[in-house]
Amino acid sequence: INSLGKLETLAKQMAGILADERPFHPYSSLLCFTAEDPLPQSIQHQLLAAATICGHQTTLAHITSCEKASAAFDFGRQTAERLSFASPVLGITYALPASWDRERLLHQLCTPKGNLRYPPTAFLKPFTSAERNLFAAFLGAIIAAAHNRTLVVLDDSLTEIIGAYAKCLCPDIHPYLLSVQPQLFPLGISCSHGWIAALGIQAVQASLHMLNQMKTF
Repeated sequence: INSLGKLETLAKQMAGILADERPFHPYSSLLCFTAEDPLPQSIQHQLLAAATICGHQTTLAHITSCEKASAAFDFGRQTAERLSFASPVLGITYALPASWDRERLLHQLCTPKGNLRYPPTAFLKPFTSAERNLFAAFLGAIIAAAHNRTLVVLDDSLTEIIGAYAKCLCPDIHPYLLSVQPQLFPLGISCSHGWIAALGIQAVQASLHMLNQMKTF
């Protein structure tokens, strides 16, 4: 229901980002931040499967060498800048260590109603050093990619929340962020590892296919 309307809105968003009234499907990439090195094979297989769906390149960004959040922010910024120069569509996801509790992180970042729990300028403080580094790398990547006129496709709810904090810190990046759930697909998917971002990238592909090859009247 209303799928063409959503695709038309997405096509307009891409046309604005690419400054082209009828843009063809651009090259896409998936950036996965992780605090584990090496990454477990099971997660590598999931990332590969998500990449296969959309035909995009996947980049693993290990933040284990970052000692401070500022260094992690710069690492995320530099990684996203490098990718965004060649890719106008960038999906962002993560792979948490097995010992981390994703639900605890979600609860700490936002209220049960989905409101941000902390002021944007101070939301990193309650977390451990490793958690701060992961979130700081996310912030650096989201802000840098958006400033390079790249559509940032957010993955799961944890990624969405970091994106919300990023928008509060830099409101001008709002048009460059794409929320997949529930705006495009109200499926209630909770997994990360790029699956939801892959769906979003497919929606981008579909919107530009509709724009260039379909008549919707």
